[in-house]
Amino acid sequence: MEQRAKAQITARTDAREAAIAREAYYRAERRGFAPGYELDDWLAAEAEIDGNGPIEVLGSVDDPVDERHGAPDVTPVR
Repeated sequence: MEQRAKAQITARTDAREAAIAREAYYRAERRGFAPGYELDDWLAAEAEIDGNGPIEVLGSVDDPVDERHGAPDVTPVR
C-alpha cells in the first residue's frame, strides 16, 4: 500500500511539473521567447497551475528597477 501511495504522489508531481512547463513555454512563446524572463514565466505558470490564478510578473532579478514598466515618480512634494 505504501509503495502505491508513493507512486501516486510521484505521478501527481510529474503531471504538475509537466503542466507548469507547458504553461511556461506558452508564456515564453507569447512574448517571442525573449531571453531573461524564464524564471518569471515559470513562477507565473506555477501560480496559475496551483490555483492562484493568472498573475502578471512586473519585475525580476534581471530588471530590479522595473525598467520594463517605468520607474515610479518619487519627486518629493514641498
